[in-house]
Amino acid sequence: MWQVGADRKKKSEAKLVVGFMKLFLHDGLELDLIAPSYHGDVLRFGSLAEQHVLSFVHDIAPNIRSSGSVLYVLREQHRIGALNIIIGLFNAKVAQGGIKDPTPIQNVATIATNLHAWVQWIVERNQPFSEVENPLTRNISRLTPIRVKALKAAMDKVTRNVEAKIAAELPDVFGICSDGWTDGSKHFCAIFATYGVANVRHTPLLAMSPLLKPDSMDTDAYIAFIEETLGLYGKELANLAFVTGDNCFTNVSMAAKTGAPRMPSWSSNLALKAFLVPYESDMVFIRAVMKRLGDFAQLENLRATVSGVRDLLLLSGQNTPVKKLFDVPEQFESVTKQLQAEDLDMADARTMFHGLPAAPNVAISGSER
Repeated sequence: MWQVGADRKKKSEAKLVVGFMKLFLHDGLELDLIAPSYHGDVLRFGSLAEQHVLSFVHDIAPNIRSSGSVLYVLREQHRIGALNIIIGLFNAKVAQGGIKDPTPIQNVATIATNLHAWVQWIVERNQPFSEVENPLTRNISRLTPIRVKALKAAMDKVTRNVEAKIAAELPDVFGICSDGWTDGSKHFCAIFATYGVANVRHTPLLAMSPLLKPDSMDTDAYIAFIEETLGLYGKELANLAFVTGDNCFTNVSMAAKTGAPRMPSWSSNLALKAFLVPYESDMVFIRAVMKRLGDFAQLENLRATVSGVRDLLLLSGQNTPVKKLFDVPEQFESVTKQLQAEDLDMADARTMFHGLPAAPNVAISGSER
């Protein structure tokens, strides 16, 4: 069973089996690469480990002999934690120096690292799960080949761990943002949560999948999808502070049916105002303070501007006569515009100029007559 096969798949499976087999050598494992008896020691330890492994597997699944079936059972037992005691004994034996293995045989930690690398490969490159079984990918990759079933199990475990982390972090009150799009005959929906932790905004993705009712894309379908998603994290619609999305009609309908304030994509003030109603008196005080601070900021700017033209400013007694001068151009503005008209003839122009002496005299500051 544990002998290395001829093809690459069999070699990979055999290496994984040997990695598990070492865990069952409770009496220790010590190999000397330069010893004449090295090959015989490998066979002896392999046979001993095989007996321990088959004895362990036989209690769980009798009549299993092939390396692939044994490897599957060992992986499942490792996944559910049934090998934790055996791994602990193996690590203790290594720490005590009772196990010395200079051969580069793959161990359990290497298996986990290899699986993590495949998960990272698929996720970051946005590839289908079947990519791990693609012959070309396996040929150009240095990673140990795995099957789609193993990748799905790993992805499912990662998903459950991430969901548990987000569920522990979600506060009692938070908001959600939803967005939907259609691809072919399927309508997908993504839900993001938004909340603060230690004064830092967090927006994790809660769900991204087709709606639960593929034949309906109305508000009820969205609400059912949101309820199902919140249930995964131990939350309800009552925990929502607001709901926002890219469709104003859906927002209004969802807000009316869920009771959560709506926050349209073009304005974030509606939900905020609803929460600030009990603090209106404090907000009035804050607005007054901020307005006063704004006045101070403008005064600072004016002070810097005035200091540069202080010598050109008029005295207080000269301000009133100068202000009256601003009324004079307004009296002649209409006449000036009419004189610029293209259809103006000399008779009309003479009439306008004759009317100017009838206008009241304007006293000019500082003039002498």
